[in-house]
Amino acid sequence: METHVPKQETCKKLKELGFPQGAKFYWVKEYHVTKKDEIELAELIYKSELEGSHIKLAAAPLATELLEWLPETIQKEKETLELQITKSFNEYWVIYARAINSEYINITETGQLPEALAQMLIYLVKNKIVGFKKEVNTTI
Repeated sequence: METHVPKQETCKKLKELGFPQGAKFYWVKEYHVTKKDEIELAELIYKSELEGSHIKLAAAPLATELLEWLPETIQKEKETLELQITKSFNEYWVIYARAINSEYINITETGQLPEALAQMLIYLVKNKIVGFKKEVNTTI
């Protein structure tokens, strides 16, 4: 299931930026006691499996949940940049671009689509292009 959601650290960054925590999956912290020590583990679980022993670290959104937050287009000065998602050489590329003159903002690339989408979303939020109140400013 880990390939269907962003990495744990990325999900924590999304949470810090205000990403809604009502996802279907969560990264959780759990403690296991062994003969030698107490071990802290992070694991991915479905929301219905949350128990009292789990400490929620962050929601782990699926690619479809992340896509809901990415605008189809962004205005950069007088140019309209379109969201483009491609796969090349086993890497997913998420980019806002205008093909005619290759104007673009922030290419994210990684081997997992949810991670690439999350990284783009983090970039857009940090640059105040989108926010998590479903009010999107698509002009930069």
